[in-house]
Amino acid sequence: AIVTIAENDPTHAGEMIKRYPGRFLAAEKEIAMQLRRREPSRALQWALTYSSETTQPELFRDVLMATAKDADNRVFDLFETLISEKGMDVFQKDHRIDDIFWGTSGLDYERGIHWVNNLPKDIYGWRFMAPSMIYAWAHHDREGAQAFTQTIEDPQVRQRMNSAIVSNMISTSRDFEQMWTFAQQLPPQEHARDYANIIDRWARLYPEEAASRLNAVPEAGMERAVSAVANNWGELAPNEAIEWATTIPDKAQQELAYQTIADIWAK
Repeated sequence: AIVTIAENDPTHAGEMIKRYPGRFLAAEKEIAMQLRRREPSRALQWALTYSSETTQPELFRDVLMATAKDADNRVFDLFETLISEKGMDVFQKDHRIDDIFWGTSGLDYERGIHWVNNLPKDIYGWRFMAPSMIYAWAHHDREGAQAFTQTIEDPQVRQRMNSAIVSNMISTSRDFEQMWTFAQQLPPQEHARDYANIIDRWARLYPEEAASRLNAVPEAGMERAVSAVANNWGELAPNEAIEWATTIPDKAQQELAYQTIADIWAK
């Protein structure tokens, strides 16, 4: 009944909810999402004003996430409202701000990243927001995402964004040569994990090709990369994997490869 009331008079429905806290938890979500379909800012303001402490973090998340999924750039304005109305502390009890943007498409990510860079740095999840957006951007316009990332002046933010592009490529493509070419344009020691992640993915399908690139992996990523090749090649063709391991010049890496392959045989 209260949802029906809210269709015509959400303020009255909200006052009833405030009068009987905890009694209409399911209805609160339904009302907020009903309002969001009409006007996202109205839904968020309703949740800020009337929803109970129990449901408020979830309502904030649902309104923000649904707006972002609709490729509605008003999601950035909603966050500004949440910040100005002191709702971020409530939202961040259970959720991280960057989670809203994972898996989205069609937003104005350039605007979003500029917006992120002007946010207070004490917001939980702030450091992951730009990578979340660049990942989504790269999903449908990788060249645009790559070009924009190079314009970012903060080296740490730029590093995280480049890593997000690598992650997107690993998740969505089998063009390992393209991944490798992109990774080699990045500062190696800052992206050792990305090199190792590419080798890991590559080795699952073409371990011999992946092994041929090991000499270019930065030292910090070498152990994981060798282990990935040994593990995947050892499962696909153990005799060939052992033969490869005999050619590894570094004794510690060679021992790691032998042990990894032996562990597979022992299973």
